Amino acid sequence: MFIGLLVLIVISLASAKPFNPKLDSTSSSETRPKHVAKNRREPYVRWQHEPASNLILIAGQRHTIECEAAGSPPPKIHWLKNGRRIDQSGQAIYGNSEIVDSSESPELGLSLTKSKLSLGCVKPEDTGLYTCVAENNHEKIAAESQIKVLPSIESSPFSSYTECSLHESKKPSISMWTHTRLEKLDFPVILYCRTDGRTDSSIKWINSDGRELNAFTADGKYDLLSTGDLLIRKVSWDDMGSYFCVAENQYGQDKIESFLYPAQPDKQ
Repeated sequence: MFIGLLVLIVISLASAKPFNPKLDSTSSSETRPKHVAKNRREPYVRWQHEPASNLILIAGQRHTIECEAAGSPPPKIHWLKNGRRIDQSGQAIYGNSEIVDSSESPELGLSLTKSKLSLGCVKPEDTGLYTCVAENNHEKIAAESQIKVLPSIESSPFSSYTECSLHESKKPSISMWTHTRLEKLDFPVILYCRTDGRTDSSIKWINSDGRELNAFTADGKYDLLSTGDLLIRKVSWDDMGSYFCVAENQYGQDKIESFLYPAQPDKQ
């Protein structure tokens, strides 16, 4: 079962879409790898899933756009509207702010990162060009989505929006997370879980056994970072499996699943 799962994960990472030079002005064609090396040591970022290139919505609809990128080191994702960055960072500090994010220098660092941008109850002024940007310290790629919001066809142009807004959820939304991660045994791993910061929330991580993971479990092996990410200090075979990040407040919760697969170190 585990061998089959590993094969599926590797195929998923390897099947990321080829680099589109029109979307990246930061790297020259000479320095971009044309393929991913068999041992996965060359840094790269590739699309696994791009947002729809064109969308027409009606005012009052709730809508979310998503994207997913594969890469090494693990890519992070943010969004732009009409070329300006959308702030999804929020102000909350969830855990240990003294720990530095070391995910840009892992030993293996193969990862799938997903992101979603919640537009809420859309209105005509939400019309614009939205861009998903995935990057690590070595490469950056971008995918665009042109969204047009039309007025409601009901008697009152904003009646649908008003009704939607009255029921607009105040529950938290996770905007970026690690979907799949491969890392060598005995190396640290950081699993992403970032909320969009629109509402106050608490974050917790739970393993597949339902046990909450924090600095007080397993001899300090785990730590919740100030970003909401989970740090696993030293990966072992026992760490293989699913991890669940839960963001919650009094209005509800959002939950994502990350899968970690330890890899055997190279033979000397």
